[in-house]
Amino acid sequence: MSASISRISYNDTWEARDERATGIIQRYLSDNILLSIGNKNSAKELYDAIVKRYNETNTVTTAFHALSTLVSMKYDNAPSSKSMSDHIAAFLSSNNRLTSLGYPFPEDLLPLLLLKSILDNEDWRTLKTAITGSVPNGKKLTLSTVETKLAAHATNIQKSSDTPG
Repeated sequence: MSASISRISYNDTWEARDERATGIIQRYLSDNILLSIGNKNSAKELYDAIVKRYNETNTVTTAFHALSTLVSMKYDNAPSSKSMSDHIAAFLSSNNRLTSLGYPFPEDLLPLLLLKSILDNEDWRTLKTAITGSVPNGKKLTLSTVETKLAAHATNIQKSSDTPG
C-alpha cells in the first residue's frame, strides 16, 4: 500500500472531505476571484460558481478573439507554410468555435471569407476570380465547393513546384 492511500481514514466524513476539497480549490484561486465569488457552502458550490463566472464573462471575449482569428487568417503557399488542408481545418475550427459560443458566422459568407484568406498573388488570383465568377445569378457559393477547389489548386501548385524543369 502506498503512503498516500494508507493516510485515508475510513472514518472521514463527507463534510471533512468536502472541507478539504474546498480548501484545495481556494488555495489555487486569487483573493480577487475568491472575493468576487463569495462564500460557498461546499466544494461543489464553489466549483459551480467558478465555472459560471468564467462561462458568462469570457464568452464575448472568447468570441471576439475567435472572430478576429477567423477574419485575419491568411494562407501563404510558401514552402515553410502550413498546408492548404491545415489552413482549411484551422478556418473551420475557428468558425466552429464561434458557433459554439453562440456567435455563428453567416453561412453564405464563409466561402467568401475563406477565399479572402488566400493571398492575392499570381498563383491564386485567377482561381479566385474563376470560383466567384462561376456562380450563377441567384445561387450562392458553397463552402464545400471552395474547399475542394482550393485543395485541388494547392495540390497542383505543389506538384508543379516538385517537378524539375
